[in-house]
Amino acid sequence: NILDAPLRTAVQQVEWAAPQFAIFPNPSRDYIKVDIKSLINEEITLYLIDSYGRKALSQHFPHPTNFPLHIDTSALPAGIYICNISSKSTQMSQMLVLY
Repeated sequence: NILDAPLRTAVQQVEWAAPQFAIFPNPSRDYIKVDIKSLINEEITLYLIDSYGRKALSQHFPHPTNFPLHIDTSALPAGIYICNISSKSTQMSQMLVLY
């Protein structure tokens, strides 16, 4: 009988780590600076994703050596965004508020 079968459950422990990059100022209006020194000389793509899941901004940095990166956000409407940074070695995300 299926109702007599043992119920198996599992809980995976999630460990929270400190952000691997810094966005400042946050909240912001016209620009943000992104500091990701751990990815120096790596090809980086930065995306800002709006609260509807749409790509609001995309910038590619072939091999940045000067940090922090300066990102112009003056054309974006106020809201909550996810800043996603991708490289060949990693992918990182952090919340950003524009007002």
